[in-house]
This record gives sequence, C-alpha cells and structure tokens, in this order.
Amino acid sequence: MAQVYIDVNGTGRDFNSIWMHDWGDRKHLSTIEQLSSEYFPAGSYMPGYPIDLHLKINGTTLNSYYDEMMLIDVVKRDTSGVIYNSSQQLVLQFYIDIGSVSGDRWLNTVHVKNLGTLEEGDGDKDIGYDQLKLYYETGTSFHFDGIEESQYLWGDWDGDSKYNNEWKNESLNIEIPAGQRLYCYVVIEGFSPTLVISRTAQFELVTDGLAFDNYGSMHKFKARVDARSNAFALPVMNLSYQDPCVVINSYYNAADPRDEWTELLVTQDNTDLRNFTLRDNNKDQSNWQEGITFKNIDLWNHLRAGTIIKLWHRDIDSDQNFHPQDLSPADGYLEVYANDTSCFTGGNFGNYPYYGGPSLSIGGNGDIEQIRNAESEHVHALGHRGTAGVLFHSLSYPKLNHAESLNSNTTLMVCPGGELYEYGVYEPQNGTIYTAKQSGEITPGLPNNCTSSSTANTLYWKTLREPLWNNPTGNGSYQNNNTQIQLNWNSCEDAYSVDNTTGYLILRSSTGSFTHPEDGITYEVEDNIGTSEVVGIITSSTITNFIDPIPAPCDGLMFYRIYAFRFSTDELNGNNFHEARGRAYNQNSYTEIIVEGPPSPITSNIWHY
Repeated sequence: MAQVYIDVNGTGRDFNSIWMHDWGDRKHLSTIEQLSSEYFPAGSYMPGYPIDLHLKINGTTLNSYYDEMMLIDVVKRDTSGVIYNSSQQLVLQFYIDIGSVSGDRWLNTVHVKNLGTLEEGDGDKDIGYDQLKLYYETGTSFHFDGIEESQYLWGDWDGDSKYNNEWKNESLNIEIPAGQRLYCYVVIEGFSPTLVISRTAQFELVTDGLAFDNYGSMHKFKARVDARSNAFALPVMNLSYQDPCVVINSYYNAADPRDEWTELLVTQDNTDLRNFTLRDNNKDQSNWQEGITFKNIDLWNHLRAGTIIKLWHRDIDSDQNFHPQDLSPADGYLEVYANDTSCFTGGNFGNYPYYGGPSLSIGGNGDIEQIRNAESEHVHALGHRGTAGVLFHSLSYPKLNHAESLNSNTTLMVCPGGELYEYGVYEPQNGTIYTAKQSGEITPGLPNNCTSSSTANTLYWKTLREPLWNNPTGNGSYQNNNTQIQLNWNSCEDAYSVDNTTGYLILRSSTGSFTHPEDGITYEVEDNIGTSEVVGIITSSTITNFIDPIPAPCDGLMFYRIYAFRFSTDELNGNNFHEARGRAYNQNSYTEIIVEGPPSPITSNIWHY
C-alpha cells in the first residue's frame, strides 16, 4: 500500500496515494485527496508553515523531505464593469500571504492568461507588445493607483504566436517580507490602433502560475497554485461609454400595431426617465420614425433597479378592447400605453380606432427600437434585419441586431440576457448569439425564456430587483426584565428611501435553522418559512431596530435572521405570481443575530433535622 504522510507544523496524517510515474530510478507518489484545511487543526494550517513529506510503502517510510514545501495564501479579488480604451486598465488583482514564521520570500514568476477575446499582436491585434505590466506593493488592502512599482509581463513568449493570450515573466525577483502581504495588479498599459471595441479581458493567474525562491532544500521555485480567474469578462469600451440605465428586453411584432408591445428593464437604481425618448426605424433600418417622449412627471422619476415597463404601442387591441394599465411603481412593474398623453408626448399613431400611423409599428423585414436620454444621446437599441442597415451600424454601443426578419406574431428578445453586457456590449452585436425570436407572445412582462437558457434572464432580473446589503451586521439583547428582545442592525443600500419600497423581513428560530424567503411572495407576521417564523416586517430601509416581545428562555438561545427586500406585492396578479415580480429578497447577504437567555437561577436543598 502506498501512502504519503503529510506533516504541517507538527500535526500530520496519512493520505492514501497513487503512483504517478517511474522516472528513471525515482518513484513518484501523489495523494489522491487534495490537501486542505479540513485535515489539519486551524492553528497549524496557516501561511508560512512548512510541510514535511514522508513517502511510505506498506507502512514503511522510504523517503522523507523536510521543509520542502510551505503554505501560502493566494487570494483574488474580482473586478467588474468595463475597461476603457485608454492607459492603465486593471484586469486582475490578487495578494500573496506568506505568513510571518518562515522568513522572507522572493516572487520570481507570474504567468497569466486571458480567457476573453483580447489578444496581443504586432499591429494586427488588440494589445501591443510590451503593454502588460504587473504592479505590486506590500500593504493591507487592494488599492491600485498606477504609481506602484511595476515590471513587464511578456507576451508571445517563446516566439510562438499561439500564446497571444498568455503573458509571463520568470525573473521578477520581487521580495515579499515575512508577515506582509504582496498585492499584485495585472494592468493593460495601452491598446493597439487595431483594437476592436467590445472585445473582452477576463484574465486568470494560471494553474501553477507562481514561482518563488528561498525555500525548499532540493527543488526550489515550485508553487502548487490553482487557477485564479477574474469572475467577469470586462469589455473594452470608448471613454464616452456609460452603462445604460434602461434597456429594451424584448418586443412583439403583431399583425396589427394595436397588439404590439415593448418591454423595458430599468438596470440602475433611482433612475430618472423624464424626457427620455423611445423611437423605432423602418424596414430598411434607414429612417427614424417620430418617437415618444417620457413626460416630465413623477411617474418616471426615482425608478428602482429591476422595474419592468411593459409599453403597449396603442391603448386598445385589434378588438378595440383597452389593454391593462398599471401606473404604480411600488411593485416594480408598470404597464402603460405609448399614445397615453398623460404619460408621453409625441408619436404619430394615426387615428382612432385603427391607429395605423408609423410610430412604434414594427416592420417584419426590419426595424430598430432605440432609447435616448434627455440630451438625445444613445442609451440602448434592439433591432432585427437580415442585413443590418446603415443606421444600426451608426449607433454606439450597446446595441443588438437580430440578423433575421420577423414574421407577424413573433417576439424578439435578448437571449440569454444573463448580464447587462449581453444587451449589446459583448461582441457580436449583429447576429443571433445574444438575441432570439419565437412565435407568439413570449413571456410579456416576465423574463425572457429562450432555447439557450430558460433561467439566465430570470436570474438577472432578480439580481437587479433585490436590494444590496454590503457587510450586514446586527446585535440583540434582552430588555425590560427579560420580557423582550431588542434587535439592531445596519441599514441596507437604498438610493431613494422616501418611497418606502425597501424594508426588512425578520425571522426567528429556536434551533438556528432557517430557510430563505422566496422571491415573489409577500409574507405576513406569524407565517412559517421552513422551521422559522416571521416575527416582523418593516417597510422602511431607515428603521433598523425591532422589539420582539418574547420572554427569555433560561440557559437558551434565540436565533434571528434579517433579510432586506424591495417592492410590494404584484398589483396586477397578486401574491406569488412569479419569482421575478412582486417582492424581491436579498438571499445572499443578510444578518444573523444570536441572543443568549439568562442563566437559570441557582437553587439549593434545605434539610431539616
């Protein structure tokens, strides 16, 4: 039986092992299980502690290696958003912690790779030669400002163009003092003139992409490191680019414009759409029709992230029945008419009852819908045409053109729509990669459901609709002679607290077992969610305390969990209509509070003689 005995700081255990290869007269064993902190006491599995190896066959130690390896921490911090076509664009950041017990180390090698579409090349790619650098500093937190010490990471290494997406430097010789962290920043210094806007940077520190000196008596430089990838693809945009605050999620081409609709999605919190415009084009994508302007009224101001706006192109359908209408944004959903003069101005809709005018009358062979801001600047566009027209090509990003025509009674949608940059920032903007069409009215007022994904757009909507809560904290204590519990917590993020759309759901459990509340459901006090009970609902983000009138259990614990939520019950369809409508809970960031009851009174027996 082959085993490797691993000793970390005086604490060890046997790992069953396998032969890896026989290299000359040297036998090589590898542990089947990956080493991790679960196998060792927390006090010994820390950065800087050495690892001793003892190779065993049938219980007999054949070879021992002392201080041949040591533990290090390599921690990545994701960067998100876009990067710009300018100097010093941060694409990957991580720190190295070597601990304080084993002396200084020297970082010799860093090897990174771009999983995105940006490549290095000589006048024909996106990143020029010698345009990737590693900036570094010792410190206690991530903070890149571009004045740190730096060295080049060399691309196209070994003279092989297949490595146009990899960069490496094997002679860095960067000192890491014991007890300090080395913060590393991978930065694109500048781009080539041949850069293609919207290509992406998603850099990773590759597997075994670090090497060190000054440890290991026999085999130096080795570092066993798993790949550390930035979680987000960062598209390159021009400096003038701004993320859209509202996007076109889908539109429906009907046989009659009175049955058509457009679905808008608000992507930034506390958005002001007053004086924004929405317009469409013609079948050749060569001429804009008269658009509509969002009126300067309260309805269009302070819209919360994740609000859905279903816009009927006419107020009546082809049977001359009025479409539904919802003018209250409290539930994060609006349903309006384009020719409603109380909400919009402009547009050429034709005369009642047929409304055959050209505004917002989708063309089957081609069209574009475009949102512009109050300064008439481009915000977002979605269109369709087999060959994109001149006006589509002239638009800035973000934009999408579905490269096919639409039959009557067909829905065009962004697909999969799992993040903002799939709405026309990522390339290609023209084609069928990020759009889809389906016959019929597909999910009007609900997230898109398409062949490539039935859930991605739902998850994106939910992410927008849930309130942010960074670093939630809380505490609790018994009050008033142990007859009630006082809870306190920090507030969640709320860009417009006066509308009271954001609040808190308070759960209590005697066992510490909780189940997340479900999006789309408005709970009531005394409802049960799993084994916990709803004890409080607060409809204001600024109220951050609560009194639970429950007597103290002697020698017991009471457990609480507080979730932030946004929006009210869906007003058109009622409670529990859909997970992306109605109330939305932040199920990933919440506060937990444990309150300890008083000790039982001490009693004694009194004996009478």
